[in-house]
Amino acid sequence: MAAYQQLREELADANTTVQQLQADVRERDRQLKERQNQENIVKLVQTIAGEPTHANELKQRLNEYIRELDKCLAYLKE
Repeated sequence: MAAYQQLREELADANTTVQQLQADVRERDRQLKERQNQENIVKLVQTIAGEPTHANELKQRLNEYIRELDKCLAYLKE
């Protein structure tokens, strides 16, 4: 019976580790998507705005919109 209990504990520990790793993967995916969005914004801004001052303003606005969209999507997932 002691061996059975030990196996159950090891399985529980393994399940906890799997859940933590899955959460880490989800977080990394989120970070990757955020970086990709930022890269796309920079490319878009460089294409649209010729002047650096306009580019910064446009980039800031787009970043704000994307953050708001991310918040909305996170809310909808809950």
